[in-house]
Amino acid sequence: MTFFALSGLINAITSTLLGLFVFAKKKSNINVSFSWFALSVAFWSYAYFFWQIAQTDTMAILWSKILTVGSIFIPLFYLRFTLFFLGEEKRKHNRLLLYAGYIFAFLLLLISPTSLLVNGVSEKLLFKFWPNAGDLYWFFLLMFFGFAAYSLILYNKFFKTAVGSSREQIKLVLIGTGIGFLGGATNFPLWYDIPVLPVGNILVSLYVISVFYAIVAHHFMDIKFVLRRSIVYVISVLIVAAPASGVLYVVNLYWPQYITYAAIAALVAAVSVFSSIRDYYYHVANKYFFSSLYDSHKQKIYGFIAGTLKGAFHSRAIGIL
Repeated sequence: MTFFALSGLINAITSTLLGLFVFAKKKSNINVSFSWFALSVAFWSYAYFFWQIAQTDTMAILWSKILTVGSIFIPLFYLRFTLFFLGEEKRKHNRLLLYAGYIFAFLLLLISPTSLLVNGVSEKLLFKFWPNAGDLYWFFLLMFFGFAAYSLILYNKFFKTAVGSSREQIKLVLIGTGIGFLGGATNFPLWYDIPVLPVGNILVSLYVISVFYAIVAHHFMDIKFVLRRSIVYVISVLIVAAPASGVLYVVNLYWPQYITYAAIAALVAAVSVFSSIRDYYYHVANKYFFSSLYDSHKQKIYGFIAGTLKGAFHSRAIGIL
């Protein structure tokens, strides 16, 4: 398994776990939008992984077309999430832009099986089967970078007027998604025979993690608790992804004919054990690293309750056991 195949697998597992976790929570527009975004990244990343380990040009072309389908929806769902997160979804021009995006995505989806987007594969640099851009691939790139740029413009606009923790949240989203988009964009030059290796592909995970952070921070405005929650999730994802990647590397090295079954089994196993690993690291974080924070937060709650009761009953003192 090459570095590039491994980067696709790590991106896929990370996006799947975070997308499913948020989807399992409260079904708000923000949560659902994030889940669609994360799962579209996961869809693209799994296809990316299988394309990288393809042994024939036929399979490489098939997976290249499948990953293109996933990449069509990434900027669209990201824009949708951005509009809901920033409260911009009701503006007329934003609604029109989003509807236009759905139409463009549907048209691209219709032509994805043809050679208009993926025009075969050929040997390029380190890769035996790299896709060639079809005649309409530029239209996909226009939509991809256009929607991504508009989303970042909106975040930058709100960043300038935001204050406090909201400003820090948007700042991290701007940095994370900017890095993630640029990392993912390193995949595109080689489609047009421009000799640039896709070394930034592994950074796509930052794209999803930074938006996940925005979700968490949106519901838990205390930045210290957001930090704890984010650290726990990043560590949990890495703990799950690392052994899964190692197993798939060994299978691909010695039994490549079974790699598809091994990848499916690794995904099922990762999803199954993720909750237990996350809960364990929450316990460790609370006990050893955030105990003072946890206690101080409880004291704030107790103080608020005591103050409210004193005002309601006009008491001089209130004790909470």
